[in-house]
Amino acid sequence: GIVAFMVLAGFALLKPTNWKPFLPPQFGVTGVLRGSTATFFGYLGYDEVCCLAAEAKNPKRNLPIAIMLTLGAVTLLYIFAALALTGMQPYEDISSISGFPAAFRANGSYWAAQIASLGEVLTLPVVVPLTLIGQPRLLYALAEDGLIPKWFGKVDRSGNLFNSTLFSGVIMVIVATVIPFEHLNDMISAAVLMALSMTNTSLILLWHESPAESPALVEKIMLAYHISCFICCLVVSHFWSFIWSKPLVFLCIVVMLISLYGIMFRCPQYEVFGGKQQQRRRPKGGIIKQKPSSHGGYFRTPFVPLWPCTGILINWYLVSQLELVGIAGLLIFLSVATLFYFLYGAHHSIGNSVGWDDNDNEQTDASTAAAAAP
Repeated sequence: GIVAFMVLAGFALLKPTNWKPFLPPQFGVTGVLRGSTATFFGYLGYDEVCCLAAEAKNPKRNLPIAIMLTLGAVTLLYIFAALALTGMQPYEDISSISGFPAAFRANGSYWAAQIASLGEVLTLPVVVPLTLIGQPRLLYALAEDGLIPKWFGKVDRSGNLFNSTLFSGVIMVIVATVIPFEHLNDMISAAVLMALSMTNTSLILLWHESPAESPALVEKIMLAYHISCFICCLVVSHFWSFIWSKPLVFLCIVVMLISLYGIMFRCPQYEVFGGKQQQRRRPKGGIIKQKPSSHGGYFRTPFVPLWPCTGILINWYLVSQLELVGIAGLLIFLSVATLFYFLYGAHHSIGNSVGWDDNDNEQTDASTAAAAAP
């Protein structure tokens, strides 16, 4: 509601001359891409919807609808808010701390400035818990798999994830206190874009399998594709003037094309969406399979792997538009997370140590024994 008010009030004070030129020449297309990258901070609502999927009714139908509505609403709000703000005040005069209230004051609309300021104060305590609500669920899922200690997955008597919620809140307070917002915003936007790239990668892994003679080939190909995309985009954005940049970019493009060819022609599609993980077991161990070439009632993304690979490339290009400090922070975080995985997660993960099939059998046997007990 408060955003709609600011947009409508901003259009009421619109001065079309502030849009000339509509694309300032000193920024150009690069500036537009840099700004669009920073806005991904606001797409955390989409992330929260996905994190709460296990609590949705009929998630096959309702989750895609919720995702599309969330993405559509955020995108439209960003577009109209940007148009209203830049229409009220020249872009070089816009406050980086309190944009709309300052713009309203500059136009003599003090009552609108007061409402906008009050709305910012009232919505902040709501936005912060919403950005936190999905993290305990993520920690719970990781703890269930053994990737992090079981302490994070403990549920209290009321059914709440107290430990993971407390941990998430403490980390959030520390990060918000220590790291400057301009760097934090870049890191979060880069992390969101990276998460979207991981989603695209997961889609490919759920449709394509490695050939029998080359285990884990599709995973290796996707790793090479990600690395080549990141290096190519980083060089184009920050090091294009160097003499070695052109041959390196050409080499990265060749690796990307070879990777795409390998996925399409060397890694066949699963007969069932999700492959072996989508097989459902009977109580006595029998296997129920979907029909060949079935997507199991899920929405099927067209043009796989071309579409998700294109998304990965665009996401990494947007990440490369950030300042090098933000990119360095993201790389440090990824390095720490990777190190923790190899030192702890890889040894305790159910999928790596026991295997999901054996774990399913153990749970089935335990359930059968419990049901047969007097």
